Amino acid sequence: MKETQFSPEVAQRIKELAVSSPTAKVAFAYFAQRVRTQDKVDLRRFRSNLLKEGHKVDRAELRAVFKGLEKLKLGRYIEGRPGTSTVPNVPDKFEWHVYVPSVGRIAAEVLNLPHRTAQSVVAGHHPIDSIELPHKVMIALSSGQFAQLCTEGVVTHDDLLQVETFVRNWRARLAGNHAKPA
Repeated sequence: MKETQFSPEVAQRIKELAVSSPTAKVAFAYFAQRVRTQDKVDLRRFRSNLLKEGHKVDRAELRAVFKGLEKLKLGRYIEGRPGTSTVPNVPDKFEWHVYVPSVGRIAAEVLNLPHRTAQSVVAGHHPIDSIELPHKVMIALSSGQFAQLCTEGVVTHDDLLQVETFVRNWRARLAGNHAKPA
């Protein structure tokens, strides 16, 4: 699937949906970081992954996000069914009809997030050059409360990008000369 172009009306509705709830912001921030597209999303697994990252994700709000995407004709919401003692549970799913990073690009504009592209990831380009880790990130990492501080907004998305750059540069230095960076 290739980059999807949206009409101004659909783009505006995507932006409105992206800020409609805290859970929507988390989901669309995830879409903004996608480099490749997906065919289907298992909502139970998607929610579980976001929870593991420390986000507060309301199940009903998450369903509303994907039902909103269906109303915009960006995909199809597939209602699951509860299991019984003999029939396994079937989770809700969402089948994408568009290129997911395109949705992320639109949402990134309203959420003030950078949008990654496959070319920028492969080329190693990043909006932030080599920097040292911010003091608040070091405290968050050492305190074991990194995910909580990210959720509360103490550690911002820009801070996370700085961490990503720091780790990438550290690995490159180690691969280049097998010595610890100065």
